[in-house]
Amino acid sequence: MLKNFSSPDVLYALASLALAFLVAYFGTPLAKELAVKCRCFDIPDGNRKLHSVPVPYFGGLAIFVGFSVAFLLFSYMLTGTLPSELVV
Repeated sequence: MLKNFSSPDVLYALASLALAFLVAYFGTPLAKELAVKCRCFDIPDGNRKLHSVPVPYFGGLAIFVGFSVAFLLFSYMLTGTLPSELVV
C-alpha cells in the first residue's frame, strides 16, 4: 500500500478526485435544468422503464464534465502540459 500519503502525486490525485466530485455534484442540477429547457426526458413506457414519472437526461453529462476537468487538471499538474491528443 502507499506509505507516504503526503507525496505530491497522492495529493494531486486526491485533489483531482475531490474536484471531479464537486464539479459533478454541482453540475448535476445545471444539467437537469438544461435537459428541462431542451425537453430531453426519458418517458416511461410501462414495459421496460421502471420509473413512473419522466426523468431528465444529461445526468451523465455532469459526471463526464467532472471527470474531464479533473483529468485535464491532474495531467497538467503532473506533466506541465496538456495531453498532446487534445491540442489542436
